[in-house]
Amino acid sequence: MKLLKAVLPNVSLAFSVALAVVAYVDNRNPQMGFLRGTPAQVLIYLTVAFSVATALVLYGSWRRERFGGTQ
Repeated sequence: MKLLKAVLPNVSLAFSVALAVVAYVDNRNPQMGFLRGTPAQVLIYLTVAFSVATALVLYGSWRRERFGGTQ
């Protein structure tokens, strides 16, 4: 659990920054179509998946710390 709490937020942040960069570059040069292909869809899905996983792990950890329970 400690490993997930340490790694997931960093991976989620990295995917979010990568998506922001791709969105910015696509906005500056829409003819390239960076957000139209399969790689962009994979990046979006991974960003969402890791963000949700991070939220669930951190919320579960917070619940355990606040309300007790087994670790």
